[in-house]
Amino acid sequence: MIRRMSMKELEAPWVPKNLVTSAGLLPPRAGAGILLARLIEGWPDPKVPLPSERAMGRAWNINHVSVNRACIGLVANGRLRRSGYKLYVNQADGWTPPECQVLLVARHWLKRGELRQSLKIAATARNVSYRFDSSVSHERVNEVLREGVSRSEAIILHVSPVQPYEPGFKDAILQRRLPCVSLGHTPLPVDQIRVNPLVSCELVLSHLFSLGHQRVAMLIYDEENIENDAWVAAWRQALVSAGRSAASGPLINATHRHLSPERILEHVRRHDNGSTAIFCRADYSAIALQEAIAHANIPPDKSYALVGYPDCRGMREARVPISSVDIDLNAQMDLAVDLLIRQWRMASKPNRPRRPLTLDFDPRLEIRESTTHKASGGILAAEARVPDRPEPSDPTVGERIARIRTINAERHPGLPGSRHPGWRAVDLRGLVNKSVTTNHSWLGEQPLLHFHAGQCVVHGVPFEVVEVGHQRKMALVLRSLKSRTTGRAALPDRVRIPVGQHLSRLFLLLGCGWSEPGALVATFQFIFADGSTASLPVICAGDTLKPPRKANIQDWWPTYPVLAAKGALPFAVVGEDGDPHNYERYLYTLEWRNPKRHLAIQEVVAESQPHRDPTLGILALTALA
Repeated sequence: MIRRMSMKELEAPWVPKNLVTSAGLLPPRAGAGILLARLIEGWPDPKVPLPSERAMGRAWNINHVSVNRACIGLVANGRLRRSGYKLYVNQADGWTPPECQVLLVARHWLKRGELRQSLKIAATARNVSYRFDSSVSHERVNEVLREGVSRSEAIILHVSPVQPYEPGFKDAILQRRLPCVSLGHTPLPVDQIRVNPLVSCELVLSHLFSLGHQRVAMLIYDEENIENDAWVAAWRQALVSAGRSAASGPLINATHRHLSPERILEHVRRHDNGSTAIFCRADYSAIALQEAIAHANIPPDKSYALVGYPDCRGMREARVPISSVDIDLNAQMDLAVDLLIRQWRMASKPNRPRRPLTLDFDPRLEIRESTTHKASGGILAAEARVPDRPEPSDPTVGERIARIRTINAERHPGLPGSRHPGWRAVDLRGLVNKSVTTNHSWLGEQPLLHFHAGQCVVHGVPFEVVEVGHQRKMALVLRSLKSRTTGRAALPDRVRIPVGQHLSRLFLLLGCGWSEPGALVATFQFIFADGSTASLPVICAGDTLKPPRKANIQDWWPTYPVLAAKGALPFAVVGEDGDPHNYERYLYTLEWRNPKRHLAIQEVVAESQPHRDPTLGILALTALA
């Protein structure tokens, strides 16, 4: 909003004249950081304190909280200093950040794209190099941190508060004063940038109670850690502040973080069947619960309210977009890099003690369709009934089904009929190592329901999907950082698949998990009878609307943009009712054309990238003579 400034404000000696146009207007959308930076550049005397944050906010028509956050960042990078309640401009000392890079270690795979982008923006703006690592396990986090310490990198942590750190990393922080910031609760003596849990709970309860909900449950995990304890205490305090009893906000303890969607809904209903709204203290549980609700055909417009934390793309792009509470990730990352620069400066002054900062940011509530309707029963209510089919009044059901049928009806060009004698299935019976339809199977924790073993024709290609043993193994999954073992056995990162026949084309039915833009997930090497080879790289499209030019596979999760590329076609797996919003998963068929048709293919060697997150599952191979 543009506001005309008063004459008194225009005449104030501390208002930068270049911020006021000839018409006396404040430039629109001028951020507090830009305004403060310009003010500091023209400040005449470093011994004279700056005006108060509220005074600057009034003059610039900016909330004083935004001014305060900008001041915190400028204090962190050394451009301002505080003395009591007053702010002073530091004289330029010619100090620049050392030749060192920032390492962001994250275990939050649902937000890895957003974390990487915000780090890129923050580091580039401050002329600091950076690298990003999305680790899947405690062991991998420690391995990356060990490498970061050896390189003397400044570290930003976005990991679980129960992460068991190695003694060497703690010593590097305490003895070597290694710059380190945590985006969330941590037991380490480092600077922490966190979301205020009390304000978050108050926002959620205020919104849901205003919609008429009388009983709001909070879904947490049965983990003993400082972050979980802080949220539970904040939830109870927020109920007291709202004048509600503890019975109005029950806590539901999930026994395991990676329950399947159906198990999460079953668990919630079993432990609390009187609530009409849920606040999920983990984005994964919010998305999984929403998916289970859709799969059960529960009407979303009048049956439940759902809020999640933190916000992520999966919640924004759910069938019914999920309301969320979170802080601005870009602002959080800007401040994290500024705090690292502050620690770099302080490291040159070893006599000054290190006093870790704890900054709790007030969050914002993003209201979306999952909480825009008044309470009317709820998914947890005992009398709630689950219809067998989608509501016939929903006009989009037919459109969605038609879209999926169009995708699945695509054919690879120049194919004969599915009964042509030239088709030959490649036998994978001795190689499959994972189920696809049981809990904690397939690529991640989600099962690939409604996909059955046997013969199926996909994109004009007849495939033979095998099922072996009582464990119902149907897929050959290659090892990656995200998927290392099946049961007690390690997954292979290199597999030889016998072929022994002449062929003109080979078709592969594949699934991909944890896709990253442009990442090489695996390579298929074709060994000819004369010893020569040819290869087919499998490259991920990733969580982007502009996939890499050579990408030929996409993640199986439905929130990723569907990919259609040369030689690669998507195939949607849906439920029995055919409605993709009730159940939707994506596989891909890849086509490889033999450049040496006169030579037989002895074998195909599939090799993964075990040091990276993207994971490949092979369901079937079919050759065309």
